[in-house]
Amino acid sequence: MKAENAVPILRELIENGRLSQRQLADRCGLSLGTVNHVVNRAIEKKYLERREEGLYVTEAGFDWLVPYQVKNAIILAAGFSASTLSLSATMPPGFLEVKGEIMIERQIEQLLERGIREIAIVVGFRMESYDYLVDRYGVKLIYNPDFSKINNFASLMYALDYLDNTYLLVADSYLEENIFHRYEPYAWYSVSYCEGETSDWCVDLTPGGRIKNMRVGGKNCMAVVGPAYYDRSMSANIRSFFEHNTSEVEMSNAYWEARLLEHFEDFPKRANIQTGKVYEFTRIEDVHAYDKAYLKEVRDQIAAYYADAWSISSEKIEKITPLADEVGYDVYKFVIDRHEYVLRVPDKNCEAFIDNAKVKQTYELLAPLEVTDEVLNFDIPTGIRVTRYVERSSFVDPFDDRDLADSMQLIRLIHDRKLKVDYDYDIEKMTAYYENKVYRTGGMPFRDIDDVKAKMKNLLKLKERLNIEPVLCHGDYLYAHVVRKTTGGLFIINWEFAGMSDPLMDVAMFGIYSYFDQARLDLSLALYLGREPTQEELIRLYLYVALGGLLWSMWGLQRKRSGFDLGAYPLKMYRYLKDFYPLAMV
Repeated sequence: MKAENAVPILRELIENGRLSQRQLADRCGLSLGTVNHVVNRAIEKKYLERREEGLYVTEAGFDWLVPYQVKNAIILAAGFSASTLSLSATMPPGFLEVKGEIMIERQIEQLLERGIREIAIVVGFRMESYDYLVDRYGVKLIYNPDFSKINNFASLMYALDYLDNTYLLVADSYLEENIFHRYEPYAWYSVSYCEGETSDWCVDLTPGGRIKNMRVGGKNCMAVVGPAYYDRSMSANIRSFFEHNTSEVEMSNAYWEARLLEHFEDFPKRANIQTGKVYEFTRIEDVHAYDKAYLKEVRDQIAAYYADAWSISSEKIEKITPLADEVGYDVYKFVIDRHEYVLRVPDKNCEAFIDNAKVKQTYELLAPLEVTDEVLNFDIPTGIRVTRYVERSSFVDPFDDRDLADSMQLIRLIHDRKLKVDYDYDIEKMTAYYENKVYRTGGMPFRDIDDVKAKMKNLLKLKERLNIEPVLCHGDYLYAHVVRKTTGGLFIINWEFAGMSDPLMDVAMFGIYSYFDQARLDLSLALYLGREPTQEELIRLYLYVALGGLLWSMWGLQRKRSGFDLGAYPLKMYRYLKDFYPLAMV
């Protein structure tokens, strides 16, 4: 019975009470077969007991867990916070307020919630600011006199006596969820995907989630962000590292970075992927970009934007409300002179290949048709756009025949206008882009990817042979981009992927996003055409079902690596290529 499987299962039963074995599989990220095996072995060893109410951890089970019990936590808070650059050099690390909570207080409370009461904080800059935490939470403060010379990790040398089964936290971290536990099976680093340039410690991951190398700085990669966990064996390595690498003359950050890289093999090799759940905020600007509850700050941001764009005073902007999130955007509704508007701000994960100038051109071309949201202002450098708010009842239901028919007829109306732009919907280029991101963030999980890519090449050759006249297409035509107004009509939002393509591509995309089977895909095409499709038209549909499946499977994989819970989406998309390839290549 492997501890890496058994410890998470037993601790879930301790922390969350009665759970089915399927629920345990979901919570622990294990296969149902593995959970069944561990549960059966644990019952044999009398670590678990099956009662009428469910599975319970026995006294023997608690005894078995003792070596994996977390003993304490160390929070590193000795250095200068980058927030001092914008807050008059007065704020030490960990004291930014996010969603109404002080970051360091939130982390302490999350530890206490898991029963971890021995907490030490390594302090330096403005150490007196942390004193109240001793009285409030019973923490211990450890002073680092070299805080101005060495980095946060190096300040750990002043807390070596506390290393055991230990969580290591950074004061400037914000954890959306409580990722701590009373028991841990092995040492790990929390890692997150970083879009664009980063100066953090960057890592490469194996498909199994192990760290295979480390470097300082990188681009579009996984990076060490947030907490770590050191078990007793790893803590012994850390103590040895400091004992053999501490120098009276060499205490610079560059020195420590070089030593850490030399001793990479001595550090945790497991990655605890927490993209989208763990953040490090060192500037108030970072908090504003993240925390939608900061409506006052958001109001000021919108006010400044409008003052420049429309010469409107900030006093006129009212009732700023975050709307339901869209992937890639922060969306706010607000009111000026009783008129309602929407502000869309691209987030840091916005696709790198999206050209805002082209997006703006698409909206301008579509404006006379009144089939999309009315864009009032579009800032090309940032991608921020302002639209008139339209009262909506819901997105369309792809399994409602009326909604499906209306959606197909609306996109057909746009296609029939044969609108032209000078940019293509390049499905081959986009697939390669996402595939590369998958390889960079842990490797390709699909073992037959080479065979699938060979099929893709054949499909692309078929696409060229068909030589269909392209028109402006949406490119991301899914039911959540088709909105029914309260007045009954439809309009289409989010044209970021638009470009020239075979119009049946949009029909295919609508279908695969909705997980349509072949029969409903065929129905969609018939509703689009207003008649029964020909054999060639069906082949074109299946061609784009297959190509779209591979494209969005790669997109889904890299999104999952970035922390988005997409469930079986990547696999379902991957199956579309495999299942519809033979139908397209008849």
